[in-house]
Amino acid sequence: MAYEIKNSNILRNSRLPYFFIIAIFISLFLLVYFLNINESQLSNFRFTQYLFNYQSGFNKRGFVGEVLFQFGFVINYENVQIFANYCMAVLSIVFFAVIYYPFKDDIRSFGACIFVFLAFFGSFSMQHFWSDIGRFDHLQLIIAISLLLLLSFSVNIFSKIIVVASVVIIILIHEGGLFMYAPLVLSFWLYKSEEPKEKLFIVLLFSCLVFLGYIISTEAIYYDMSFYEHVLSLESKYGGRVSELAVSILHNGSIRDNFLLTVRNGFSSERLYESIKVALFVSPLMLVFFRIIRADVKNKNVRLKHVFILSAFSPLLIYPIGYDHFRWWSISLTNLFVATSFVAANDEKFKILLIYYFNKSKITLASLIACSVAFGGMGVTNAFQRF
Repeated sequence: MAYEIKNSNILRNSRLPYFFIIAIFISLFLLVYFLNINESQLSNFRFTQYLFNYQSGFNKRGFVGEVLFQFGFVINYENVQIFANYCMAVLSIVFFAVIYYPFKDDIRSFGACIFVFLAFFGSFSMQHFWSDIGRFDHLQLIIAISLLLLLSFSVNIFSKIIVVASVVIIILIHEGGLFMYAPLVLSFWLYKSEEPKEKLFIVLLFSCLVFLGYIISTEAIYYDMSFYEHVLSLESKYGGRVSELAVSILHNGSIRDNFLLTVRNGFSSERLYESIKVALFVSPLMLVFFRIIRADVKNKNVRLKHVFILSAFSPLLIYPIGYDHFRWWSISLTNLFVATSFVAANDEKFKILLIYYFNKSKITLASLIACSVAFGGMGVTNAFQRF
């Protein structure tokens, strides 16, 4: 592998013309946009979560609704759809900037180009978020990427305070953020930190956040009305788009009930079939990433960056108590592209390995891009939109 690193100029011999790259990107973007335009509508479930706030006391998932309420935002379906569209646009721009920046000087090589295209158009990344528009995951990912950028530029007392406060906000937005995005941010901080005491502080901080997430999940329950009274109250104010399933989340804090619900809905023969489709779809990509990390370890380039990369899969820890199984996979793989992009921006040897292995598997991975466009975004409780 040392040979491949030393001869990294080989990776740049195959130069794609800029106009060709831009033309393909625009064509794919327009194709994906028109295929998804009718499916990127706010569901009643996601709309209902914007109706929650802290006006009747501290409740889980009430942070976004409370902020909008304090700013005088008029909550109705049309306005929330517009807000969700803006959030999706911001996320798309931020995500693209993060995955493109480390490879801006190498984008004409097949490996770098395939990485950027697959990260952006893959069923498991932006296409998933486009098809699941309005979910709080979008806001949380924007915050998480912003924190990674902040830590990339500076790790000082000011940035540390912002990171701690923002990670708490991520969990207040949705308690699942404890495993969806908090590990990604904290492990990057761990990777950038050079002080043993600071590393210990980060570990202790995560322990405190686990406790906070548990309290929010189990104790921040809506007590002002019964479940049915609550549903009727919301329907009288916001109409028939109120989702009973979304409201029920505010009235249930039992981890045991969530586990039993997941067992009942998440481990059926139909779900197994969907899981097999996803496993077959992502296995070529996972194999490429495995080879990159293995080669990096063999080069004795072992650092906390591997903890950072592996933290991308922390959303899978929600599997036993949340039956949105393909949502957890989508977030994990999106996190993986974010993490490897940040490592590539900080580690030239790792970037060369990444370009090399993506170039080596370019036919397979290009086919994965084509399949992603055809299949659509990875779903929440189903494998794909159109397959």
